[in-house]
Amino acid sequence: MGRFYVDRRFFQGKAAKWVSFESTAALNNTKKDIYGKCVPCITNLYEQLKEGRSQIRLGQAFTCWKIVAVMDDE
Repeated sequence: MGRFYVDRRFFQGKAAKWVSFESTAALNNTKKDIYGKCVPCITNLYEQLKEGRSQIRLGQAFTCWKIVAVMDDE
């Protein structure tokens, strides 16, 4: 039977947390997703908002469950 690893930070503090299960202790897949997809995507959205744009290009965020876009006409 294989092992599942959970980041030790999950057990610290009392705030609600998400967890990722992996078969390697280094959580390589989770880190690859976070730093390869999430950080660039969220940075792109933040930069557009910081510039004060009236229209935002969602890009990958359009199909991401972590991003919520609220539009006046939708």
